[in-house]
Amino acid sequence: MRSSIPQLFEYHASFQSTEAWTNRHTMLAVAHLMIVAKSFGVDTCPMEGFVSTQVKEAFNIPAEVDVCCLLPMGYAAEPCLDAVAHGGNPQDRAASL
Repeated sequence: MRSSIPQLFEYHASFQSTEAWTNRHTMLAVAHLMIVAKSFGVDTCPMEGFVSTQVKEAFNIPAEVDVCCLLPMGYAAEPCLDAVAHGGNPQDRAASL
C-alpha cells in the first residue's frame, strides 16, 4: 500500500507529501472513532504536539510506523458545559467556581 501512495500525487496536487496524505486519511478514521465512542458515552480528545519517539518507546511501536496523533478515551469527571462547548467563554465558568 505504502509503495502505491506516491502515484496518487500525480492526480491530486493538493497533497504536499506522503505524510500529509496519510495524516489526513488517518484523521478521517479518528474522527469516525470519536463519533462512535461518544455514541457509547465515551469521551475522546485527539492530541498532537507529542514526541513520537517517546510514544513509540512507551508503547513498543516499531520504528517504521508513524504516529500522527494520540486519542485518549475515557469518561469525563464532570459533564461538559454547553456554553463552553458551543462558543461560550471558559473564563466565565472559572469565575463562577
